[in-house]
Amino acid sequence: MNMQDVESSPEVQSLRKRVADFIDEFIYPNEKLLERGDDESGRVLRSIQSECKKRGLWALGLPKEIGGGGLAFMPYVFVNEIVGRSDFAIAGLGTHSAQDATMLHLYGNEAQKKRWLAPLVNGDIYPCFSMTEPDAPTYEKFSMIVVPTDTPGFEIVRVVPVMGETSGGHCEVRYNDVRVPLTNLLGPRGQAFKIAQKRLGPGRIYHCMRWLGQAQRAFELMCQRALSRHAFGGPLADKQTIQNWIADSAAEIQACRMLTLDAARKIDAGDEARVEISLIKFFGAKVLHDVIDRAVQVHGAMGVSGDTPLERMYRHARFARIYDGPDEVHRMVVSRRILREFKRGGRWDFGRGVATNGRG
Repeated sequence: MNMQDVESSPEVQSLRKRVADFIDEFIYPNEKLLERGDDESGRVLRSIQSECKKRGLWALGLPKEIGGGGLAFMPYVFVNEIVGRSDFAIAGLGTHSAQDATMLHLYGNEAQKKRWLAPLVNGDIYPCFSMTEPDAPTYEKFSMIVVPTDTPGFEIVRVVPVMGETSGGHCEVRYNDVRVPLTNLLGPRGQAFKIAQKRLGPGRIYHCMRWLGQAQRAFELMCQRALSRHAFGGPLADKQTIQNWIADSAAEIQACRMLTLDAARKIDAGDEARVEISLIKFFGAKVLHDVIDRAVQVHGAMGVSGDTPLERMYRHARFARIYDGPDEVHRMVVSRRILREFKRGGRWDFGRGVATNGRG
């Protein structure tokens, strides 16, 4: 089944609508409350999660045998586009732990799975990831270790303010002589890089589809504002500059969507799709930022206020150029792989995204 058939299938269309309806009903009305990160927002989030489970929408992309919805990769890619329309939908729909639960499912031993996997998938506990890498030799010299946060010596030193947010999503963590048993090693020793790549490949596809959802929401807000806001004798929608922003945004979103779906198709077929994933990572981050930036500008002062979701979306769009590898690294990956083929006397086939022999 090709991508178009997957997207247009009754199952995927029904799921996309059910997820969209759930976000309309429970996520959008509570975004400002959920952003606070206090006790009340925690209670509201838990009630949203409970409703999500009742509706059969919880953790759709995780295997059924570990408590997920069992949705296959490509259908989940299309559903993730809807999930991405709000940052808070990820936790509300139980997809926030998908990558960590997948690593534990694939590489954890039976004791690790028994202790942590079900609570993680169910939303009873949350994943915390920290990494240290100065002077670590490449590829096979570091390991993944499960460290429960109640282990003696695990210390959250401080919440690191990030672009004005202080809810605790990013922290400085200190490990003071922390000791865990050897059985807490996740996967084989020295294989952390390989395990991380298993997590990051599909994860970047999901990120980019969620970015598309964010960009589409910002695009819709921009169009609505352009039609409703009157200035200088008529609606903003009549102004050429605004029309150009709308046209450019539509083209960029569509181009990014096609790139992302092409990368997803290759991942689904078993290809590493290293070039395609790097392309969508840096190009998708730019499209996300630029579309939201234009939407903010069309809204004027309202766009940078808390009266619309745009100011939060704009802050998070800047993060996208850094996490999962900075843009510069992904550009380097793309250029090196393409130039390597030219050095060998080949060229890059843009239709297939592969190297071919011969010159032209």
